[in-house]
Amino acid sequence: MASGTFALPAPDSGWLLIKGQRVAKQAATFPELVGRGDGVLVGLPTELGSTFSVSLPTGDSGLFEDMVFAQLEKRGYVSRADGELLYDFDVLSKRPEGSTLAVHAVENLPDDAWAPGLVGYTLADNIWAEPGSELVVRREWGRLILSVFAAGELVHSQILSGADRIGGAVGEEIRLILLTLGGDPALSELEFHTCQLALEEEGVDPMDLSSFQSASDLRASVVSATATRSRADARARLLPSTIKRARRGRSTGRIVTLAVIVGLAIYGVVAALLWKKAETTRNEIAALEDQVSVLQPDVERIQAFEERWRTLEPAFDLEWFPVLQLSRITEAMPGSGVVLREYRTEGRKITIRGQARDVQFANRLLEDLQSNVAFEAYEWTMPNPKVESNNTATFVMEARPKDARIDG
Repeated sequence: MASGTFALPAPDSGWLLIKGQRVAKQAATFPELVGRGDGVLVGLPTELGSTFSVSLPTGDSGLFEDMVFAQLEKRGYVSRADGELLYDFDVLSKRPEGSTLAVHAVENLPDDAWAPGLVGYTLADNIWAEPGSELVVRREWGRLILSVFAAGELVHSQILSGADRIGGAVGEEIRLILLTLGGDPALSELEFHTCQLALEEEGVDPMDLSSFQSASDLRASVVSATATRSRADARARLLPSTIKRARRGRSTGRIVTLAVIVGLAIYGVVAALLWKKAETTRNEIAALEDQVSVLQPDVERIQAFEERWRTLEPAFDLEWFPVLQLSRITEAMPGSGVVLREYRTEGRKITIRGQARDVQFANRLLEDLQSNVAFEAYEWTMPNPKVESNNTATFVMEARPKDARIDG
């Protein structure tokens, strides 16, 4: 989360609250400065930790976390920390054969360095530095601090011990520090030419500035002591686990409360819709019942008429005439081998009895009737024919309408 309001260690003592690159408030202690801390990003002082660069033999970012922790153990940070060791890292370069990282370690964060409304933590060096900075010298709690940047990222920070004001001694110390960093494989290719002195409110004597440039072999410029970045981001890894858990708990509580409120609202809306729908349905049912009661006599008359027509329909439809059906049965019979003994109708049901030369002739007649277009509305069935002593077969075939509603 980005912020434009910062809590930073003051040049001499105490803390500064900076808004829009101006000092909005100054206090002796952190709690006095931030109060509830709404929207404030805290820049951690250099004395709480340090920054170093490291080369890792991998380009797989999934391995960076464990390898960085191993480097912190190797350098003694884990054993020195009284409580939780907070650390973060920036990737300066990444290649398949290896990567260069800047690691930031924060040891022994004070318990009072937090307020409920704070945005989070970052490093004070990152907030003071202007974009494009190579080297920045600033004063923090009465001591000069050197911040070294590469590719826009902090790669080294150190409290200077040579003197408490700009001059030849400080320039010489910085030159030696840069020579030492040049021997680091991770920073060996870096070249530094300029240095920003964030010390304008103290004033820098021209003679001292000249001595500093000569001793450090750097071009130095004095910039505003409150020339902070207009936006800076909180570093999630620098947030203590206790605060993360508390935030998650508050967030979960808010989510649960919101979910309950939304659920109740949805329940109320759904209940209202269901009640309205039920009321509408009851009214529709009542209206339909009224229509049914009005139409019921007509429906009964139509049903009675349909029943009478079903009884009388064979007298008007030639397709159902028994004589016509018998004629079609006769046409379907083979030229010889089958004799009809009886033809009878009962409503739409047809029954024929006959004698065939053998069972095969009887079955052939059944198949011919079943495939006859004239009887496509019928379903023909025949029990197994009875074989007589002279090897002939007597049979009984029945035909019923496929649609039971037209069966008289």
